[in-house]
Amino acid sequence: MVRSYAGANQGEAAARYAEDALKLADDGWVAVTQTWVADDWNPAAYLAALVLVIFVIGIVLLIVMALIKPTRTLLVTYQRPQPGTP
Repeated sequence: MVRSYAGANQGEAAARYAEDALKLADDGWVAVTQTWVADDWNPAAYLAALVLVIFVIGIVLLIVMALIKPTRTLLVTYQRPQPGTP
């Protein structure tokens, strides 16, 4: 099973993971891998904003893109141990 924990930063996502991991551990699930995905704006979005600077709206878009960062995600893979394995 794979679960994703979104947050503005790695600490926030990790806090959500810690809460959920305790509940899942009670049901026998164990975290086996963790992957941090720090998304960023698509380069095409920056290019579009730069082109739109001509129409002034691009300046606003660049400011918004600088202030609002996309959500970061912690992906955790869980597994239930097979019966009879240590």
